[in-house]
Amino acid sequence: MHDCDVSWLPQMMPVDFTNWGPYVDALYAKFTADFISNAPFFRGKRVGVDNMRAPDGKHARFWHVISEDDGTRRQNRSKAAAPGDEERNPDPRRCERLPWLRPMIADGPSARVLTWKDSTRGETRWGLSLSDFSFVVVVAERGRWFHLVTAFCVEQPRRREKFRDHYAQFHVP
Repeated sequence: MHDCDVSWLPQMMPVDFTNWGPYVDALYAKFTADFISNAPFFRGKRVGVDNMRAPDGKHARFWHVISEDDGTRRQNRSKAAAPGDEERNPDPRRCERLPWLRPMIADGPSARVLTWKDSTRGETRWGLSLSDFSFVVVVAERGRWFHLVTAFCVEQPRRREKFRDHYAQFHVP
C-alpha cells in the first residue's frame, strides 16, 4: 500500500476484532498519550482536540480518526447535521495507523511528510501526507493552536493523484 519509506514511523497496532473492547482501550490510551497528555506541535503551535465527547465518554475526535462515515451525512446534506450525527464504522486501516499521527504531525513539513494549506472550507486546514500520498492527516488552524480534524488512508491511485495535484498547487514550505 505504501510506496515510500515508513520505517521511521512507529509500528502499527494490528486490528484485533476478537478482543475489540481491549483493542479500542489500547488505541484510546495511545490517542490520549499523543494528543491530550503531551500534544505534538506543528509549525510552532500545539495540535490538540476539543472536548466534545462521544456517548461512551471517549473524545469524539478519537472515534473520528479511527472510523469512516457510512455516507448518511452526505446523503442528508440538505439537513443541518451536527458533528457526530452521522453513523461511523471502524476502519481497520485507520485504527492500525493511529500511532503514526503524532510523528507525522511533529515531522511536517519535511521530505517524509509533505504539507499544504487549504482555505476552501471557510477555515484554514493543513494537509500532512506521506510522500506517496497513501496516508493523510488533516489539522485546522484555531488561532494559537491546531485542531486535529481527521486522518485516512488513500488507496485509489486517482485520489492519490488528486492529493498530489493539490499539494503542487497549495504547498507552503
